[in-house]
Amino acid sequence: ACTERTSIMPFHTWFLGDHRAHVIDLNTLSTFGDEHYETSRVKSRGIQIHDPRRVEQYIETAHEQLNYHKVFDKLDIMSDMLDKDRWTRFWERQYGKLDKTITECILSVATKLNKSTSTRYEWSPEIKQAVSCFRYWTLRLKRDRQITVSEQILTTE
Repeated sequence: ACTERTSIMPFHTWFLGDHRAHVIDLNTLSTFGDEHYETSRVKSRGIQIHDPRRVEQYIETAHEQLNYHKVFDKLDIMSDMLDKDRWTRFWERQYGKLDKTITECILSVATKLNKSTSTRYEWSPEIKQAVSCFRYWTLRLKRDRQITVSEQILTTE
């Protein structure tokens, strides 16, 4: 059996949100055939946008970053190595490096887009105030439910 232990953590233990963390402790020798694999922290879900203009900008910027780092070319080479049964530990390391590059590109794009605000369509002062009010009371409700919300977030909106 590959599974050593499992557990379900209480709400708000490791991350804020309305989900409970599920933990699975695997035996790496049984699961992967090796004693140890490098582990990394779980990343947040990243950008969650619904505005089509922002989605398009996100996709374009991500493609620019991935092309700059020649990710698609490297994936083609790795795919060929796999198809020709020439996959070795070297290619596993290269795959790990490429995965890290892809993650960093995506996070970089998300960070850049989150810092900017769209001004293509001007919102009326009434709508801006209503959105701000809604956000404030949503945060206050979270705080009342014992979810950590910093005072700075409440006062800057």
